[in-house]
Amino acid sequence: MDAAGFFKGDTMMEVFTVLANSGTDVKTVRDAVILYIARKKQKGRSEQHIQDKLLQLEDKFKHIEMWHPAFRDARALFQLPKSKHIPLPKSAIHKQHESKLLHPIDMGSVPPSLKSPASPSHGSPTPSSWDASLPRLQDLPYALL
Repeated sequence: MDAAGFFKGDTMMEVFTVLANSGTDVKTVRDAVILYIARKKQKGRSEQHIQDKLLQLEDKFKHIEMWHPAFRDARALFQLPKSKHIPLPKSAIHKQHESKLLHPIDMGSVPPSLKSPASPSHGSPTPSSWDASLPRLQDLPYALL
């Protein structure tokens, strides 16, 4: 960060100023958020205090999607829980959804009333109708873990 000489990361106003002037520079955003969290820790602030301040910061800038990875990276670095303002990346949601679909269903745990009958006359579902019953990605919550 070029302005590191005067930016100490002590106050939210300093961080707001850096972020507001960073444009598309995600590295600057990441560095500012990481420094802000580190300074809070250095001052002995509780994890709850840090979480609350970070949530305020994320809420202010959640509309700038290109910055989402910077906030997620900073949280991951300090092992903070996921944000309620910054969703998981769509690729992570898609991978989680796919992994759930790839696991075979244990038919032993399915009640007999829900098992497909042996006779096709009862209208067992076709693969295309199975696809229609799957939720769309945008309908899934981002925290699937």
